[in-house]
Amino acid sequence: MRGLERSSLVFWVTWGFVALPGVARAASLNLFPDLRITAVNVIVFLALVYPTNRLVLQPLLKVLRERVAAVEGTAARASDIRGEAAAQRGELDERLAAAQAEAQSRRAEIMAEAETEEKDLTNAARRDGAAIIDEVRVALVEELASARAALEGEARSLAQEAAAKILGRAL
Repeated sequence: MRGLERSSLVFWVTWGFVALPGVARAASLNLFPDLRITAVNVIVFLALVYPTNRLVLQPLLKVLRERVAAVEGTAARASDIRGEAAAQRGELDERLAAAQAEAQSRRAEIMAEAETEEKDLTNAARRDGAAIIDEVRVALVEELASARAALEGEARSLAQEAAAKILGRAL
């Protein structure tokens, strides 16, 4: 607000200095204009209207129209690009959702296959383990039978030797 008051004061002081000579001449107040000066002013005004319009106003209006057209064209292009981007984003979102759904489906298939394979491998391992255990049992029973037979024969010979030593003679 202070700047506005200062510029207003400067304006009125300047206007006073410009108007002061006119006020001094106003002592001989003439209320009727001089028609020669008025006619010259009108002729000069009319003579300057066309060149001013042609050299200043028309180029200025042309530049302003071009600027408005460029801004409107850019805004329209930006709007079109936004629309295209929104459409592409929607398409991309759809493709992404489809890819995610496909990935989930494929993952479920792979998991089902893996579970089936795991069950098959576990059952095969159990069967193989049971077969190995049965083989080991059979081998163990056979070794136990042969060890008993060997021990039984050895026990008889030891018993005979012991009895021979105890009796002091061969049996």
